[in-house]
Amino acid sequence: MLTIKGRGITPLRGTQRGDLRVGVQVLTPTRLDSAQRALIEDFAKKTKAPDPQLAQFQQGLFSKLRDRFRSH
Repeated sequence: MLTIKGRGITPLRGTQRGDLRVGVQVLTPTRLDSAQRALIEDFAKKTKAPDPQLAQFQQGLFSKLRDRFRSH
């Protein structure tokens, strides 16, 4: 379970955003034959995975309006 602070939803009568909780399940094979192992090693040599990054947070129209009215 991953928790991302301040990226969840706002409670009905609240002013702050909650935490976003994300469940991640990774399944990896435990037994590979020689052909499968060779394919995975070949794939690993040919590809370089990019570093993971958080997506930019963008507020929706209603959130922007709500925040505008609250500030006045």
